[in-house]
Amino acid sequence: MRDGQNEPSSIAEVRALLYSALAVGFSAPDEGTLEEVSENISALFQEAKSLFAWRALEDWINSLRASIKESDRTSLKAEYHRLFGGPYKLLAPPYASLYLESEPSIMGPSTLEVLTTYEEAGFLLSPSYKDLPDHIAAELEFMALLCEEEGRAWRKGDLFQGGKLLVREETFLADHLARWIPHFTSRILASTRYLFYRALASLLNDYVLLVLDCVRALHRCLEA
Repeated sequence: MRDGQNEPSSIAEVRALLYSALAVGFSAPDEGTLEEVSENISALFQEAKSLFAWRALEDWINSLRASIKESDRTSLKAEYHRLFGGPYKLLAPPYASLYLESEPSIMGPSTLEVLTTYEEAGFLLSPSYKDLPDHIAAELEFMALLCEEEGRAWRKGDLFQGGKLLVREETFLADHLARWIPHFTSRILASTRYLFYRALASLLNDYVLLVLDCVRALHRCLEA
């Protein structure tokens, strides 16, 4: 454990680690997916055990670690495509617009709002990225990058930039992620017995709701 682990910079960096682990977990699996999630989770164990709110997530994080040991790349890929890729029916669509629109559609108004949010924050999707901007993995990676930038701002003593990033995170959580993630994760839990995705969904759902409270509390402290 490094000194200052309960400072805003360390808390932001731990949030970034967990967002990154979740983003990798909900991306289309490749050769290194399980190893990368495992590495991020191991880093969390090194960095986060003394941080507030850790205990509320520890059971799901332990479940995710255990499920990684029981998973293999072939079965993971097959289950990912069964849940999130079709081809005939998306059991748990990973796109925000399919939960937020009054008439659910791909690339609806909420998708364009997400793209605008990314651009306003200086977040550009990679030219190699082939999916929609409101895919869960893209949104989680966006949050990870915001938290990383926030952590750097606190370390530099830039209270204005740190606070600005914190507000941006809070807004995206409250107005967007927290509105559709519970529906998305409930679809996963109703559609699979595969332990990796059950643990991942449960962790995501609890984390989004918990971290919203966390950033609101940090924002109030900053204002005070």
